[in-house]
Amino acid sequence: MRRGKYEIISDILDNARNPKTKTSIVYGANLSFEQAGKYLDMLIQNGLMEKIAEKNTKYKTTEKGREFVQDYNELENIVSEK
Repeated sequence: MRRGKYEIISDILDNARNPKTKTSIVYGANLSFEQAGKYLDMLIQNGLMEKIAEKNTKYKTTEKGREFVQDYNELENIVSEK
């Protein structure tokens, strides 16, 4: 079964609660580098993730992103109960 857009977003955000490299996010969320790039750009533009400029660029979930994951998980629990 294919994952939906919001499940992928939740996986990325949950995976990057602590700063992670793009490679780590790709493997942690089971995405291609192309997919990860598109999602990361979209998440940054919407304030759900931030790019941290260090020696190696890292990405980190923002407070808004953590709230998204929490809300998404609650919704998943409600839907799966029925």
